Amino acid sequence: MMSNVGIDIIEIKRIKLSDKFINKILHEDEIQIIKTFNSTKRKKEFLAGRWAAKESIQKIFDEKISMSKINIGYKNEKPTIFNVELRNVSLSISHEKRYCVAVAIVSNQSGG
Repeated sequence: MMSNVGIDIIEIKRIKLSDKFINKILHEDEIQIIKTFNSTKRKKEFLAGRWAAKESIQKIFDEKISMSKINIGYKNEKPTIFNVELRNVSLSISHEKRYCVAVAIVSNQSGG
């Protein structure tokens, strides 16, 4: 079995909460989630997490995937990618005061 790994880190204060940026990064389901948050801090943390996660996912594939097409949610309290074509990708997202980091791993069953 062969695996590819992508990782990304972002400083949360770099995140801008403009509609243009949100629509570029978030899937329509994620936009509904961010709208439920009241605090700017929580919105920035959420968006930073999605940015880092989607950057890490993009790093493991040869072809560019639009960030807004990637739908990340939670299943059993773990980040999960709901896109069928990304079902072999495992994801971890972590926040720590000023930073957010994410790791994506895809396992190919072909072994090549």
